[in-house]
Amino acid sequence: RIPYISSGRGDHALVFLPGAMVGPDMWFHSILAFDQDYRIFAPGWPDIPLSARDTIAAFLAGMDAEGLDTVTLIGISAGGGTVQMLLQEQLGRVAQAVISHSGPLSPQVGAKLKKATRLMKLLPMSLLKAMSSQRAKEYPGNSLWTALTQAYFKEQVAASDKASTLHFFEALIQTSETFVFDPHALD
Repeated sequence: RIPYISSGRGDHALVFLPGAMVGPDMWFHSILAFDQDYRIFAPGWPDIPLSARDTIAAFLAGMDAEGLDTVTLIGISAGGGTVQMLLQEQLGRVAQAVISHSGPLSPQVGAKLKKATRLMKLLPMSLLKAMSSQRAKEYPGNSLWTALTQAYFKEQVAASDKASTLHFFEALIQTSETFVFDPHALD
């Protein structure tokens, strides 16, 4: 099971997939902007360590529980990687997709993530949090919600722990080594 937000009304559903180590509430401003006209499903990452494919299965189970069949996927960062997998492996359920701040999954990405994860294992969590906080400050603003978004990321970084962070990156490495996005599969 996964935590998620489900709201809105309308004939079409928007599925908001979050970035690494944040929850469905990262989409709060978007949910408020769209839930008058669309069904909204915003899953969070599982509370227990799961592989990327098991996480996708949990996302799909949540969509099924909410009666969502064909949807528009919107993913940022790690959520964009999830969108890539869903596009390739569950194309029949995707009407449209939007990917932001995310590159294609590949073994080359996995190699870079391995190097970063080895370094993360050596660094104290206080330094990792400081680095994450700095990166969050560089995140692009989103108009009226910039202050809320920055405060949200600051809160998420403060609540993060090393074991969960490392697990998340190890799952991304595994996915990058076993999944390569093929845009031609969408033809």
